[in-house]
Amino acid sequence: MSALISFDRVSKKIGARSILEDVTLSISSGTLTTLIGPNGAGKSTIAKLILGLDRHSSGRISITPGIKMGYVPQKLGLSNLLP
Repeated sequence: MSALISFDRVSKKIGARSILEDVTLSISSGTLTTLIGPNGAGKSTIAKLILGLDRHSSGRISITPGIKMGYVPQKLGLSNLLP
């Protein structure tokens, strides 16, 4: 079974600070995948990299074209003027 999403030794740095280091993962079709871990473990960073909301510093991310993903951010800044 081929992976829909794969990370191969992906790292993310902000300035000199390493946020993720050498992450390798594979998400296959027909599976339910959950990111769990303590605060600061990199869950949101991995989600943002998968969604293309952030760029990785090194490594390779492969995402099958045409797959649909949903994302609900932990904090959402909406205007109080919206009904």
